[in-house]
Amino acid sequence: MINCFSGSNQNYKMMPIQRYCYPYRQKVKLQGIFNRLKNKQRDSLTRYNSNRKVGVTAVEMAVVLVLLAVGATYGVRHYSQYVNHQVTQSAANQLQVITTAVGNYARDNRAALATAASTSPGYITTVSETDLKNGGYLLPSASLTNPFGQTYQILVKGSATSATDQKIMPFVVSDGNNAMVEPGDARRVASAVGGSAGYTTSLEPETITGLNNLWQFDVAQWGVSPAPEIIASAVFYEEGVEQMDLSALLHRNYDPANPHLNRMNAAIDMNGNSVTGANQFSGVSANLSSALTVGAGGISSTGNVTSTGQVSGNTVVANAISSNGSISAAGDVTGNSMYASNWFRTYGATGWYSQTYGGGWYMADATWIRAYGNKSIYTPGTIQGGYIQGNAIRSIQYAPPGGGCTGGSIGYYGSSTMNCVNGTWRSAGTAPGAWWASCFVVETNNDSSPSYPGYICKNTGAGHSITYNHTCCPA
Repeated sequence: MINCFSGSNQNYKMMPIQRYCYPYRQKVKLQGIFNRLKNKQRDSLTRYNSNRKVGVTAVEMAVVLVLLAVGATYGVRHYSQYVNHQVTQSAANQLQVITTAVGNYARDNRAALATAASTSPGYITTVSETDLKNGGYLLPSASLTNPFGQTYQILVKGSATSATDQKIMPFVVSDGNNAMVEPGDARRVASAVGGSAGYTTSLEPETITGLNNLWQFDVAQWGVSPAPEIIASAVFYEEGVEQMDLSALLHRNYDPANPHLNRMNAAIDMNGNSVTGANQFSGVSANLSSALTVGAGGISSTGNVTSTGQVSGNTVVANAISSNGSISAAGDVTGNSMYASNWFRTYGATGWYSQTYGGGWYMADATWIRAYGNKSIYTPGTIQGGYIQGNAIRSIQYAPPGGGCTGGSIGYYGSSTMNCVNGTWRSAGTAPGAWWASCFVVETNNDSSPSYPGYICKNTGAGHSITYNHTCCPA
């Protein structure tokens, strides 16, 4: 503490909140100033606290409103999901009850249903809500209208032989009323029911698909119009319905334990639709009403390819081609050998041609068969005809006189033409011992015929005045 006292001087005292000494006479004045400052400070602090309270209240209120909005949104969403789940579960429970009721009814009335289906259009008969309730299969309070406003139909499909084999397929399917249905509701109901349930979607309104693709039907197969969010139950798929025709259910996925579920027992009528994306077709035969189009792979056959019409193409390569009709090619037909039990026929001034040697046979008029390219004709055999006509006949058979030969042959010796007479080569001429292409005439003075070796002469009548003619021919 600062000592403000000096001796007996009492004019100075220390002020409580000051670090300096002031004359006491100024105490009152200073105290007043201090009080005013203190009061002013208090007033400022009061105003600050009041303003601060107002600001904090507004911020806190905004935070509370934001939290309430977020909580309300989450709560509404959560509540909506809860309500949807309850509706879905209610629809699933109802469908399970109906499925069980229809299954029990089908067991107890199998014969009647099978007979009715066998004579009904499309082999489909129906079971009414009254039938189920009167038989005690469904409670009187039960309804066939689900929480989405859709009404279920109960259909029983048989076949032409179902009256005998007693095989039927009960099916529960809703109508196309989707006014209260949201996308995905049908699938969620099917998921809650299990394997027997199915549904349609907006992408495939014409196809009822079983859960996990266990089964699939076209709605037209059951006489139902296409619509999204259809809910169905394949009662015949439920375990325990032994008499149902499970073999008629064609699975999309392979089941190694039940290969028969992937096997068709009847013809497939595609109704003008296509089969696409197939890897391989195998079978006994194929009957097409129009053209068969094949890509780069071509057509491969270990047997015969038979056509009653035309087989055409740029190239045909085969071990054997058999046709009861014509085979037409706008290009070439190439092969090792060609056989025919009838004619090889050509049109125009064409015929057979050797691609290698440039010759062949052809006809350019109605009289002559000609050698193409002025080629010569050669054969070690015989050429036979009524007449042989030419500019000249030349023999390349060397025939020395007196040599042996075959009758009728023509040869040459030097510059002479040799003929085979009685197995001996002889030259042509009129002298005795020679051969002439024709007989010769000798004129004598009497009617006695002359004698020449190898010739026989006969009197052929009078010659000039007193002479006689004798014709001599080779013996």
